[in-house]
Amino acid sequence: MKSFLREVNEMDEPWRKLERLKKATDEELYEFLIELDDPEFHKLKVYRDRVKEILDERKHRQAKEAKVEDHRIGARTLHWTVWVALLTAAGILIGILLSLLLRH
Repeated sequence: MKSFLREVNEMDEPWRKLERLKKATDEELYEFLIELDDPEFHKLKVYRDRVKEILDERKHRQAKEAKVEDHRIGARTLHWTVWVALLTAAGILIGILLSLLLRH
């Protein structure tokens, strides 16, 4: 039986290798990692670290965008709250003025 590592290494196109790795079982991935030589294993660890950095940066950017959006929503809410308060105050003032004018 041909080993999983040999099978993947014999593939010429990188996209085929990636597809095969995506479809691999846990046992096949375990065999693949165990059979890797040190230089290849080191490359894989470097690649993993780069992917982790990219994912961390993406999470950070998404959190930053969410914070900006929350700030926008908060600002809009405050804007509408102020307008409602001003309109309410204006309505009360107009009511008081009308009641004073109607008394005389």
